[in-house]
Amino acid sequence: MNDSKISKKYVIFIIFSIIFLVTPYPLLSIAILLSGILYYLDKICDYLKKDGKNKWEKE
Repeated sequence: MNDSKISKKYVIFIIFSIIFLVTPYPLLSIAILLSGILYYLDKICDYLKKDGKNKWEKE
């Protein structure tokens, strides 16, 4: 399950980098890249919050 999530992230990152190289508008592609990075940071924060709550409940 973790392998599929990791490979999915790499595929999305590769797609973003291709968009970054192809588009004639660098600002637009940078904005798309930043939105993707912020999306994954938000997901990581949610995961860490859930993980932290589970640790507190176990103790």
